[in-house]
Amino acid sequence: MPNDDLAAYRPRIRDFLSRLGVEVAPDGTMRCINPDHPDEHPSAHCYDTNVYCPVCGVSWDIWDACGLIKGMGTGKSTFRERVKIVKETLGDFSGADDRGTVPRTDTRKQASPSAPSFIPLSVDEAKSVYTAKRLLELAPFSPAVTRQLGTDLEIAGSWTCKDESGRVEILSVRFERKGDRERFQRKEIERLDKIVLGFWASAGTGDHGPTVRFKGCPVRLFGRDLLAARPDAPVLIVEGEKCWKAAQEIPGYVPVTWNGGAKKARLADWSPLVGRQVVIYPDDDRPGLESAESLRHTLQSHVQSVRVLQPLPDARKIKPQAADIVEALQVRSPQEMAEYLGNGPEFAAEARGEPVRQQPARNENAQSDDGHDGSEGGGRGGSHDAGDLTPDAIPFRILGTADDGLTYFLDRSERMQTFRLGSLTKTNLQLLASIDWWEGMFPKNSRGQGLDVDRAIDWLIEASNGKAFDIGSIRGRGCWRIAGASGTTYLYHDGTSTYGGPDPDRVYQRKTRLDLGLDGNPAVAETRARMWAAASALSFETPADCARLLAWSVLAPFCGALPVRPAVFLTGQSGSGKSTVLQYVVKRMARGLYVTNVTEAGIRQELQLDCLPVVVEEAESGEEESRMRMRNVFALMRQSFSDDSPRILKGTTQGRSISYVARSMFLYAAIQPGYEREADANRIAVVDMRKPENNWAEIRAGLACAFTEESCAGVRAFTWAHLAEIIEQAERFSVAVHDRTGMDTRYSLMEGILWAAHWRVWKNAFPTDEQLAEWLPTVYASKPVERAEDDSESMIQRLMDEVMPLFDAPTKRYTVEHLLRTLARGYDTEDPAADLAKYRKTLNTLGLYVDSKGQMCVAVRNHHLGRMLGAQYSRVLARHLLCLKKGETVTPPGETSRRCMVFSAGLLEGDPPI
Repeated sequence: MPNDDLAAYRPRIRDFLSRLGVEVAPDGTMRCINPDHPDEHPSAHCYDTNVYCPVCGVSWDIWDACGLIKGMGTGKSTFRERVKIVKETLGDFSGADDRGTVPRTDTRKQASPSAPSFIPLSVDEAKSVYTAKRLLELAPFSPAVTRQLGTDLEIAGSWTCKDESGRVEILSVRFERKGDRERFQRKEIERLDKIVLGFWASAGTGDHGPTVRFKGCPVRLFGRDLLAARPDAPVLIVEGEKCWKAAQEIPGYVPVTWNGGAKKARLADWSPLVGRQVVIYPDDDRPGLESAESLRHTLQSHVQSVRVLQPLPDARKIKPQAADIVEALQVRSPQEMAEYLGNGPEFAAEARGEPVRQQPARNENAQSDDGHDGSEGGGRGGSHDAGDLTPDAIPFRILGTADDGLTYFLDRSERMQTFRLGSLTKTNLQLLASIDWWEGMFPKNSRGQGLDVDRAIDWLIEASNGKAFDIGSIRGRGCWRIAGASGTTYLYHDGTSTYGGPDPDRVYQRKTRLDLGLDGNPAVAETRARMWAAASALSFETPADCARLLAWSVLAPFCGALPVRPAVFLTGQSGSGKSTVLQYVVKRMARGLYVTNVTEAGIRQELQLDCLPVVVEEAESGEEESRMRMRNVFALMRQSFSDDSPRILKGTTQGRSISYVARSMFLYAAIQPGYEREADANRIAVVDMRKPENNWAEIRAGLACAFTEESCAGVRAFTWAHLAEIIEQAERFSVAVHDRTGMDTRYSLMEGILWAAHWRVWKNAFPTDEQLAEWLPTVYASKPVERAEDDSESMIQRLMDEVMPLFDAPTKRYTVEHLLRTLARGYDTEDPAADLAKYRKTLNTLGLYVDSKGQMCVAVRNHHLGRMLGAQYSRVLARHLLCLKKGETVTPPGETSRRCMVFSAGLLEGDPPI
């Protein structure tokens, strides 16, 4: 089997995984495909040609991935069968461009410099944008850099790619671990690790200047400015920016290269070399020689001449393995190298006994220069116009073009595909339908052989034009509410099948199946009672806490259809059973996204259009960075609470905005609630746990027996069967909660739907009005709604209300709250220089200080506070929701250091009281 046939499949590993039902996130994150690695939290990553799992420490290409997924292993004995499966899944594939032009950049894989976001810079602009400080700040965001070099970096070299007019397009920068070069020179380390990143600029937003980026760096031809300056000089192709810089010393030649390594040579635009004499000096190793030979076959029909030279054998004395032109210039002078380039021996793969990828020879008699055969009409034969084919005759579905400029399709596997009509390729066609179908519809010649890519693309553009598509009609996995003329119905989409409905006006994405067991038998009352009893044995602070948690767990799988989506904060000290609840109850009941140390963007990107529950473990928000991260996660929760919430708008690098409507239910687990805003309190039900008195082994055994896969599927089927009743009854419960507690509408709606689910699923029937009126007082008597205003909250208020004489001005008296908020907000007074200093002095006597972030710092020990609030004040205040740090060393200006409790700046937000 020719190597070039197989090589064409390697870059399509992500497409292959998708077709086999393996989910790969937009950033490449995925679950490990090793069957021996139960990867609950995705740890693997899909790159251009392979999958790598840092836990297993193994990398797999497309053939290995096929073996692992299909259970065939990765041994040689199954290789031919794996190749067959890959080809059947992806169809026949050729990397050649049927248009007869020099292959250009694959627009699916890299940012194009012609896209609006890409901007070339003048040399002066580039110097101000690509600063060393900025590059060192960005580099650690590359997983490859941090994995190999860590975060303590230094720049070891840089190379600039300019276009024909001399504007800077790409800056390739070489990074090394700080201090490694000196250690290498002292022979303290045997190897000098390094990584080259390509940086490019996009247009900034508003008044901001260009934005520096490295992700999605386009592959460009380095040396185009030199080619423009010397249009008649022969061209020298070398591999790598360092070699390109060194080759500029060689007289008589214009050196060029590309960024990204040997495997990305096919992504560069080689059209500036058309009609020139070309010499390729390869790296002296197998990948370099294969790349050079493949490049020769690519160019030979478009340049005047092209030769691949045999690397200088003498260069191996400098570098035994993979010697390049840098080593060659150490054993030959630039003039001698110029002579070698003109008269040196050409490389012959057969002479070394090494197989090199070969491209099929071009049949000059069969094809003309435009890539069509020589028959009359360019082989139009069986080609079609857009109107010739009915929808039933097309194995894919054209949805239309949306406002984002992309055209949407459902491919032959009913998976969503999006392309720009102006940059369609043969690969795009193959994603939609098999190559056999395209060749049958648009043969290249009258004999029905080959594919006329140009005509196929023209037909697809014509068939797609004029069809408008609303992105809002796309829906992912989860439960959806459908409002129709005959009333409201509900639909659940598990990725492959839908239950309920119908919904002909929308498109449901085909994704990896998330089976809830809705087609199974609903759990009977005895099963549900057994599950309730097992959960009640856990160490919930009150029965109402258990009821809220189980109600959330049965509603969460259907969160997309709910009118409101309550969140839960599962709290308790270490050892109270939070992990047990998550493992045995929540994860088995509510299938969704389980994360830790997550960002709001990460959740959005993982969910995409799915309506799934989100469980955030270890949701503490102590440090400033984690607090800001969790604030954004809470903001996403607030937007998810109801369909009436405003849409989320996010900017893109193309200067457009993308709107998101999240429909998830959130559960957070932490030692204590970590939300800071009052707006979160009426959307989140706090479920408290305490350390158990019973034996943990007995509790877990009971949970394992009760919450089985079968029983949990049965409860989900039961909830699905009664979902409409629960939603209808929720309003009655909400009114009753509001009348009983006096809380606002949002809190009442949250509690109402939880209690409706609790009664229907776990108590088997809805209560009468009399039963509900009798039951609610017992719920809120055991845990009053006002419990958030605990002794720590009262103590804070007592402190704020305390009136103090101003330092050195006893006739002026202010509340502590006024002094703190004034300093936090920097308000002017009649005599700001004097009064603010006096404010600080006054607060200092109480051990209080406002830092530069507007955070209140309270001394752990202060005798004035002790007399005012009680000797144990520090223990009480440390339990406050907004206490971020309980023993931070703080040094106020002009004062001695002290251990303080640090409170969130949110405590002092707002104007000082008058």
